[in-house]
Amino acid sequence: MSPALTLVGKTIAVTPGEAGLPLLQAIWAANRIAPDSVHLLNVDGAAKLVAVLDKRVDGLIGGLDSQVVILSHKGLQQVVLLYADMGVNTQGVSLFTTNALLQKNPDQVRRFVRASVRSTQAAEQHPKAIVDAGLRAKPEEDRALFADQLKAGTSVFYAPSDSKHRLGFMMPADWEGALDLMKRYQDLVTTMPASEFYTDAVLPT
Repeated sequence: MSPALTLVGKTIAVTPGEAGLPLLQAIWAANRIAPDSVHLLNVDGAAKLVAVLDKRVDGLIGGLDSQVVILSHKGLQQVVLLYADMGVNTQGVSLFTTNALLQKNPDQVRRFVRASVRSTQAAEQHPKAIVDAGLRAKPEEDRALFADQLKAGTSVFYAPSDSKHRLGFMMPADWEGALDLMKRYQDLVTTMPASEFYTDAVLPT
């Protein structure tokens, strides 16, 4: 049984305008779920956690490295349903630039990408040092929470379809699928192919 089917008959807290909300329609379509069989309760973003903890809703749309971790630290046992596991795979953490900058100053783009890749690798290889640095900037934060958020974030750095496990490399099929979802459910209007939206050329060798 698809994990999405466990949502039937449930009440889910959502916030109008949040990124994951339009893609629920893609989940219903991919799993043949009648949209009116899942009740969506509109609440303020900050109130979603309270709604779950107070058991006014059965779940929420949230981030793997944010609400999921926070609720876990509140002692809540959770079943986490990833969009990708329900047939709706989208792009995650990405770096954006413009074609104009890429043409005018490609070295600047390459240096920025290289620094981003190195810092991401450092987060994977030296999590304690990253947490220490974060706490120096925000000493009021909870160390254990910060560490778990970092761990959750680093778990989605790589494209699952990349058998070579290369940080930052784009998979054509993933982008084609993501572009199709955006055109069908997020009002994106474009005639450009998916290959026009990404490049691996500026990644460090």
